[in-house]
Amino acid sequence: MFTIVLLYLFCAARVFLPLEFPHAYIINDQTVYPHIYQALTNDDGFVKGISLLHVLCVIWIGVFGVLLIRYIHNYYKASKSIEQYAEICGEHVQHLVDEVKRIVKKDIDVSVFIVDNIDTPFGFGMFRKKILLPRIDYSEEELLYILLHEYIHFANRDIFVKLLVSLFCMIFWWDPVAHLLKQDLEQTLEIKCDLSVAKCLNMEERACYLRTIISTLKHSNLQNTPPCAATAFFNGNGNAEVEVKERFRAVMNCNKGKVYQVANTLIMCVFVLFLCLSYSIIPQPIFDAPESTEQDAVDFDPSSSYIIQDKNGGYWLYVDSVEPFSIPENEAEFYQQTGIQIVKG
Repeated sequence: MFTIVLLYLFCAARVFLPLEFPHAYIINDQTVYPHIYQALTNDDGFVKGISLLHVLCVIWIGVFGVLLIRYIHNYYKASKSIEQYAEICGEHVQHLVDEVKRIVKKDIDVSVFIVDNIDTPFGFGMFRKKILLPRIDYSEEELLYILLHEYIHFANRDIFVKLLVSLFCMIFWWDPVAHLLKQDLEQTLEIKCDLSVAKCLNMEERACYLRTIISTLKHSNLQNTPPCAATAFFNGNGNAEVEVKERFRAVMNCNKGKVYQVANTLIMCVFVLFLCLSYSIIPQPIFDAPESTEQDAVDFDPSSSYIIQDKNGGYWLYVDSVEPFSIPENEAEFYQQTGIQIVKG
């Protein structure tokens, strides 16, 4: 899961940090890029004094603002609904929570509630963490594994990951790639949590844990989805049969964790390599210089001119069919950047 979060961070860093390094390779485009650049930056092309780029930025920020407000509203609404309908669990459940803390070896302040209008357990809350249980008569074993699963979600900071990814997708709402990355997030978080649970259990306990997943699935209405920024014990966002099989395989093969760690390390190295390569190449538009309309003006380019630096440090610009004339050092350096050669005399 860390590799996915890292990919999001790399993408965001590349967009918000468009750095230019001196040794970057510049790709000049005279065919497509200049037309796009002019279409976006022409102040008279859309509305007088307003470029298309300004309009697109306003739309981008406006839609992001709407999505962010809606997300905050839904989170606040879910939080208030939980406070209104949740019923605190008794001491028996608290003893099981203490047992979970002993198994995980991590003490997190978590409260457990029963809620009537839900059908699958889930965790909720960034700061005031809650595990919400449906009013279902679970066995003590099932309840232990459900609490262990949701507790590990909090230990892994999965709710923070969901918030981060949701924010990323709200910022880049216009980019389909961002939403493709988010598509399997729920299942990826569940598999990651299952693997963390499996590491705390022996083979017999893992089988009991998998039976708990099946039992929870039977009680779940796949049409209902948990609130935003919640980690459900089972979510029905995709094909339930395929998702359960994936989780079963992950739990039963969790001893191959070292192989996955090597693979994740290689993937992260590839991400870093691509990030560095993206800064090493800079595409930019190239435009033909406009012809001068002023009297006695001289048009020249690197093919028809050069600069000579004399022994006294002065600079002389030589242009075809024109007498050489002296130019200051800063102009000589500017012309050199445009491709005109400086020759020492």
